[in-house]
Amino acid sequence: NNGYNSWWLSGCYLSADPTTRTLNIQQQTGGTVRADTTTGLDGTIVTLSNTANAGYTFNNYSITGAKLTGSQFKFYGQNVTIKPNYTHNVYNLYVRNDGNGKLSANTYSGYYGSTARLTPTPKEDYKFGHYDIISGTGSVNGNIFTFGAGSGMVKANFDWKFVVQPSEEVRIGNQTWMNHD
Repeated sequence: NNGYNSWWLSGCYLSADPTTRTLNIQQQTGGTVRADTTTGLDGTIVTLSNTANAGYTFNNYSITGAKLTGSQFKFYGQNVTIKPNYTHNVYNLYVRNDGNGKLSANTYSGYYGSTARLTPTPKEDYKFGHYDIISGTGSVNGNIFTFGAGSGMVKANFDWKFVVQPSEEVRIGNQTWMNHD
């Protein structure tokens, strides 16, 4: 007896103190942690699970009041506080073109949901046509690329700008084009 109505017996801690212990989960922006129980007496095993939000990766837990083994701990003599630690993932934007112009962006990296402004610059006699998502995640609306939950590659396609000068006739095969200004 240690004066607190608790005893060690064959390596096991016995307590006459039936105090219910509590688990405080400090949720973070990067995801959600769940526990199969948030209260229990000494010796109660608690199992944790977590789900990372899009654009985040779960790293580990910071815990006070207990020793974590894998995803479990036991209440033992005090309340427990747990905080999940996540990394906010940074993704890359890769740009390509069809050889008839150049594609640039105001940034080539970002977080899930952030944006990059695309700037297509055609060569002489070409005009910008459209974008293709070649690989990865993300989307393009107008000249704005929105990062998905992974790196992505965007290709700019340029079209030949067919120009007929005033009073000029152009003949290709059996077709004739004439500018009538």
